[in-house]
Amino acid sequence: MGVSEPVPGKPATPDNRVLEPFLVEYESLRAEIFSRLDSQRQAFQYLVAILAATVGLYAAKQEAQIDWDLVLLALPVVVAPFGFIFFDNEFMIFRNGFYIQNHLRLRISEIVGHSDVLAVEKKGFRCLYDTTCFIHSWVSYGRWSLFLLPTLGPSVYALLSPNVCLCVFRYGFLLILDFLFSLLLISAVIATMREHRKWKHLD
Repeated sequence: MGVSEPVPGKPATPDNRVLEPFLVEYESLRAEIFSRLDSQRQAFQYLVAILAATVGLYAAKQEAQIDWDLVLLALPVVVAPFGFIFFDNEFMIFRNGFYIQNHLRLRISEIVGHSDVLAVEKKGFRCLYDTTCFIHSWVSYGRWSLFLLPTLGPSVYALLSPNVCLCVFRYGFLLILDFLFSLLLISAVIATMREHRKWKHLD
C-alpha cells in the first residue's frame, strides 16, 4: 500500500505517514463488519418471511389441498441457505474483530506510543452488567434456533411419523438434503459458540 498525502491540519511527521495505512485498514475492516451485519439482518428478515408463509400454508392446507409433507420437507432446502449466509458472516465478523483487537490495535499503539487506543475494540463485546451479557447470549441463541429448528425439525418429523416408510419412499431425496443441511448447520452453530467463548476469554 502506497503512502498517501498527510492529513490536512496535521504536521507531516513520519509517524503520521506510518500510521495512515493502518488506519485505512482499520476503516476497511470496520466497514466490512457493518456490511456483514447488514447481510445478517437481511438473511434473518427473509427467514421470518419464509416462516410466516409456511404458517399461512399450514392454515390453508385443507382448503387448498396442499401436500403438507412436501412443504415441510422442502422447508430446510429454503431455510438452510439463509442460515449458511448468517453464520458465514458471523465467522468473518469475529475474524475481523480478532484481527483488529489482537494485531492492528497493538500495532497502532506502538506507533502512537499509547496503550489505550481503539478502546472499544480492546473491550470487545463486554456488557455493563453480567445479567445483560447473559440475556444477550440467550437472545442470540434464540435467533440461531430460528434457523436451526426449521432445518432440523422436518427430518425429525419424518422419522417419527407413523408413515415414515411412505415419507422415505416418496421424498427420499428431500430427506437426504435435509439431513445434510441439518448436519452442516449444527456444525456451524457449534463452531459459532466456540468462537463466542474464545472471544470472551481474550484480554
